[in-house]
Amino acid sequence: MEGTVFFLILQDLKAEGLTEMSAKLEEAMKKRANHWDILQYPFGSEIPWDSTGQEDVYLWSDYFGCIDKAKATINAILAYMPSISHWGYNGSARRYWDFLYGGKLSRIERQLHHYWSGLNVIPVLYRL
Repeated sequence: MEGTVFFLILQDLKAEGLTEMSAKLEEAMKKRANHWDILQYPFGSEIPWDSTGQEDVYLWSDYFGCIDKAKATINAILAYMPSISHWGYNGSARRYWDFLYGGKLSRIERQLHHYWSGLNVIPVLYRL
């Protein structure tokens, strides 16, 4: 969920000529991208419908040339991201975690306030 931050750090390390540090970071991220590349859907967590890993998977897959994985990630996002121009629907998608699984009172309630709301848009806008 912080793929963009580490990508920007890598860019800054390279721009500042810190080659040893940038090489270490790039090597670590390359290992992750190679692992994701062999998985069908390498994003997710304990949440039944999750996209918290899609930012990282898309960004690093694209960076390291894992084009099929990058495309699969974008397609997974677009599959549930409606075209309604509204931050809640475009960002939150299908979110029930906090209320259904993690709340004191278990109930189904649509979330429009979670950090997930902004994660889906990062890969979609990045590819433009």
